Amino acid sequence: MWLNDSEADQQPRARIDLTPMIGVLAALLALFALAIPGTQRIPVAMPSESGDWFAPLPRDFDVRVARDGALTVEALPMTASEFDWFVASAQIGNRPPIFHLRFASHTRYQAMASLLETLQRHDVRYFDFEDDDAR
Repeated sequence: MWLNDSEADQQPRARIDLTPMIGVLAALLALFALAIPGTQRIPVAMPSESGDWFAPLPRDFDVRVARDGALTVEALPMTASEFDWFVASAQIGNRPPIFHLRFASHTRYQAMASLLETLQRHDVRYFDFEDDDAR
């Protein structure tokens, strides 16, 4: 018996129980999630047993400073922050690096001081000065 006697309320309403459908969707999602990684192949370079996959940095670095303060290391132009990172990474290893500093004539003192301060901050102990104009 219905509480309200109107005709519209007396018609039965269709109800769908979604609980089993959600369970089936969760199971399908889990199956697809497990199956997808096996279908894609990505080549991965693995190190060999001999350890030749890692080429260490050379221990002697040619650093040139132009008149305008432009910095190049081994003929690669670098900014001051890139050189800072380079010096820090060169310090890693058993042998300390050697920096061969070559300043162009009339190089600004500020550029020289900044370079030397970077070397000092990273505790670089081996560096020498060479005249860039002689070559």
